[in-house]
Amino acid sequence: GILQSLVIVGMCCSCTMLTAISMSAIATNGVVPAGGSYYMISRSLGPEFGGAVGLCFYLGTTFAGSMYILGTIEILLTYIVPKAAIFVAEHKEDEVDALLNNMRVYGTCCLVLMAIVVFVGVKYVNKLALVFLACVILSILAIYAGVIKTIFEPPDFPVCLLGNRTLQNHAFDLCMKTELKDNLTVTTKLWSLFCDGPDLNATCNDYFASN
Repeated sequence: GILQSLVIVGMCCSCTMLTAISMSAIATNGVVPAGGSYYMISRSLGPEFGGAVGLCFYLGTTFAGSMYILGTIEILLTYIVPKAAIFVAEHKEDEVDALLNNMRVYGTCCLVLMAIVVFVGVKYVNKLALVFLACVILSILAIYAGVIKTIFEPPDFPVCLLGNRTLQNHAFDLCMKTELKDNLTVTTKLWSLFCDGPDLNATCNDYFASN
């Protein structure tokens, strides 16, 4: 899927580049007043095409903004400040629900703050654009820094494989069928998930037994 992914990225970059070139040509004719892209679209294409394109632009920006907020909150609570979580899962299988609830709360707060900035005026939005641009550049640099770091210090990601299938360790603690305790071979919790008993001669799932 690498080739197909590169084709998708190339198409997206082409659309972005063509849009940027077109906007540059329009903005060269004079200073764009308040309204930004909406003003340029409506004045350049007319009310009919400008309204249709502006509606699509509005919907795209709306969904993109929601995805950006959720992504920001997820990274914030997962890696940067995990102790800031309001909802904490008591069991491992409840971690997804707790994360979603935290994303709802913090995402709503973030959206309210952004709405306040927008309602104050476009002037302040343009001033904060430099701050957001710095955050984006810092994020991109962090990606390359992480790539360089993993070259010299590869991370240890424990993955439990059964044959060619990955297993989620919600119901077991060791990624092995048996373990040695007091010079005795005993079965683990993973064994009990695929076999009808804890004994070594128990009947097990065919795929489990063959791998």
